[in-house]
Amino acid sequence: MPHFSGEVLGAKGHSEPSEVALKEVLCRSQSELRQAVFEVQVLLALERAAPHRQLRVPRCIAYKVGW
Repeated sequence: MPHFSGEVLGAKGHSEPSEVALKEVLCRSQSELRQAVFEVQVLLALERAAPHRQLRVPRCIAYKVGW
Protein backbone atom coordinates (compact mmCIF):
# COMPACT_ATOMS: atom_id res chain seq x y z
CA MET A 1 0.00 0.00 0.00
CA PRO A 2 1.37 3.43 -0.85
CA HIS A 3 2.31 5.72 1.98
CA PHE A 4 1.55 9.40 1.75
CA SER A 5 1.45 12.06 4.36
CA GLY A 6 -0.79 15.02 4.76
CA GLU A 7 -1.09 17.98 7.03
CA VAL A 8 -4.37 18.52 8.87
CA LEU A 9 -5.22 22.02 10.06
CA GLY A 10 -8.08 22.60 12.49
CA ALA A 11 -10.24 25.65 13.10
CA LYS A 12 -13.36 26.71 14.95
CA GLY A 13 -16.23 28.09 12.93
CA HIS A 14 -19.13 30.38 13.85
CA SER A 15 -21.79 28.23 12.19
CA GLU A 16 -22.37 24.55 11.48
CA PRO A 17 -20.09 22.67 11.48
CA SER A 18 -18.49 24.37 14.46
CA GLU A 19 -15.25 22.42 14.08
CA VAL A 20 -13.59 22.04 10.71
CA ALA A 21 -10.38 20.56 9.39
CA LEU A 22 -8.48 21.16 6.21
CA LYS A 23 -6.31 18.30 5.02
CA GLU A 24 -3.65 18.95 2.42
CA VAL A 25 -2.01 15.92 0.85
CA LEU A 26 1.02 16.21 -1.41
CA CYS A 27 1.00 13.21 -3.76
CA ARG A 28 4.34 12.32 -5.29
CA SER A 29 3.09 9.55 -7.56
CA GLN A 30 0.00 8.30 -9.37
CA SER A 31 -0.33 5.62 -6.71
CA GLU A 32 -0.43 8.21 -3.91
CA LEU A 33 -2.95 10.28 -5.87
CA ARG A 34 -5.21 7.23 -6.31
CA GLN A 35 -5.00 6.56 -2.55
CA ALA A 36 -5.91 10.16 -1.69
CA VAL A 37 -8.86 10.18 -4.11
CA PHE A 38 -10.00 6.81 -2.71
CA GLU A 39 -10.07 8.36 0.79
CA VAL A 40 -12.39 11.10 -0.51
CA GLN A 41 -14.61 8.53 -2.24
CA VAL A 42 -14.96 6.52 0.99
CA LEU A 43 -15.99 9.60 2.96
CA LEU A 44 -18.54 10.58 0.31
CA ALA A 45 -19.93 7.03 0.16
CA LEU A 46 -20.37 6.96 3.96
CA GLU A 47 -22.29 10.22 3.82
CA ARG A 48 -24.56 8.95 1.02
CA ALA A 49 -25.20 5.70 2.90
CA ALA A 50 -26.33 7.48 6.07
CA PRO A 51 -27.23 11.09 5.15
CA HIS A 52 -29.23 11.91 8.30
CA ARG A 53 -27.27 9.96 10.90
CA GLN A 54 -24.58 11.36 13.11
CA LEU A 55 -21.56 9.40 11.90
CA ARG A 56 -18.31 9.46 13.84
CA VAL A 57 -16.27 9.98 10.68
CA PRO A 58 -15.13 13.21 9.04
CA ARG A 59 -17.37 14.67 6.34
CA CYS A 60 -15.92 15.65 3.01
CA ILE A 61 -17.29 19.10 2.25
CA ALA A 62 -15.14 19.69 -0.83
CA TYR A 63 -11.93 18.51 -2.43
CA LYS A 64 -9.62 19.72 -5.16
CA VAL A 65 -6.91 18.09 -7.21
CA GLY A 66 -4.31 20.51 -8.50
CA TRP A 67 -1.16 20.23 -10.55
